[in-house]
Amino acid sequence: MTEQVQLGSLSPPLQEGPWRGWSFWTGREPFEELVGPFYTRREMDGSYTTGFRPSERNLNSTGILHGGAIATFADYSLFMIAQEAIQGRPSVTVTLNNDLMRPARVDTLLTSRGDVLRTTKSLVFVRGIITSEDLPIVSFSGVIKFINPGS
Repeated sequence: MTEQVQLGSLSPPLQEGPWRGWSFWTGREPFEELVGPFYTRREMDGSYTTGFRPSERNLNSTGILHGGAIATFADYSLFMIAQEAIQGRPSVTVTLNNDLMRPARVDTLLTSRGDVLRTTKSLVFVRGIITSEDLPIVSFSGVIKFINPGS
């Protein structure tokens, strides 16, 4: 029996609240839901910006944002940056590199922007940067692979 894959999409932009103008992913992503919530905004130039406001649950024992939370946000950002290249196809992360440059703190807005470097028949190469208060926090790069969930 083949399991049916439920793909998501970006919600319409929120109309009120602190994330007004931002969208969220409608697909089921249990781990991202545990770490986030994460948001995405389509810019006038067609690119995407992602956003995340860490809370106490995202901190490590020293009171700064846990590297795993940063990596999860980077992974989410990887896919949002690559939306046009992915075109709704089922896909997974095959490589994710994170270079942490400075700590991030609770309740500060983290945003991410990036570029698709190359798209092949089965792969998308992406790079991006996560910032907080206009300072770089993390640079990341990754490779997304298109999959056939039925095989």
